[in-house]
Amino acid sequence: MAITAGLVFHLSGCSTLISDEFPDYDPQPVLNCILVAGQPVQAHISYAEKIDSTYLLGTATAEVFYDSDQAGLLQLANLDSGRFFHTRTPEPGEIITLRTTIPGFEEAFATDTLPRQVTLEIIAHTPRAGRNEEGYYRDSLTLSFTDNPETRDFYELVLRKRYEDRTVNIHAFNDHLDILLNEGIDPYSTPTLLFSDEMFRNSHVEMQLGYSSAYSGSYCYSSTGLCYEVCREHTLITELRHISAAYYRYKKQFYLYEKARNTQFIEGTAIALSNYTNVQNGMGVVAAYTPFIDSLHMPRDSVISRSLFD
Repeated sequence: MAITAGLVFHLSGCSTLISDEFPDYDPQPVLNCILVAGQPVQAHISYAEKIDSTYLLGTATAEVFYDSDQAGLLQLANLDSGRFFHTRTPEPGEIITLRTTIPGFEEAFATDTLPRQVTLEIIAHTPRAGRNEEGYYRDSLTLSFTDNPETRDFYELVLRKRYEDRTVNIHAFNDHLDILLNEGIDPYSTPTLLFSDEMFRNSHVEMQLGYSSAYSGSYCYSSTGLCYEVCREHTLITELRHISAAYYRYKKQFYLYEKARNTQFIEGTAIALSNYTNVQNGMGVVAAYTPFIDSLHMPRDSVISRSLFD
């Protein structure tokens, strides 16, 4: 006699009702301003409201004031959509307070200091220094600058390529550099490199970075099966920003916030993070940095298209 065996699966699950009714939230003024040494002052005013409120707009009745130890008290011009502007260009070492007055709210304000300028130099560049995981070539770049060991300092490094018709950002990293790994930010995940001098061993700092040498990926010929990287003559631009502690905290928290918000894991496993704010009686950020730029022209002979199988 034949015996037939069968398996019975019992599927069970649970569901949670999530309310779309959001709790009441009193509107707060939001003041945002990144102060850059040598550039005119720009600020933005809006409101923070609960999630299902209307699109956030700046207020036409707001006033914004620039108060510093060097320039005194200045009022920014009200443009539109919450934008404010003044031709004043902050200088390194200047202590600045941004204030905004909006009818019905307490005065919102924040203070920051423009850091001193740090001189950056490109001291070495090596084409085709290695390959990334996809097989594309990576160039190597070595930068040098001096840090003041007597103070706690913070930096941001921005790399760009400038072609005849446009400028593009470059993603760069060094998987073995403690200065960068100490920040706890995933390699290649951010458009800029953020770091402090916590891991510096002396005042003279050298950083070696790798970055993609290709202009726009690769081109493959179907008839031959050969692939070539697309490269063009360009200028490599390196910008070292000596940033304030407020800027460092804001940018680092923003990068961690973006990582949690755009998680690749199952929905609901991400940790909710709020953005950093240093504004009193409101939200937003007032932060500062002083930039220094060095560049390196890459002539056509050094960036000719290269076979991926050389």
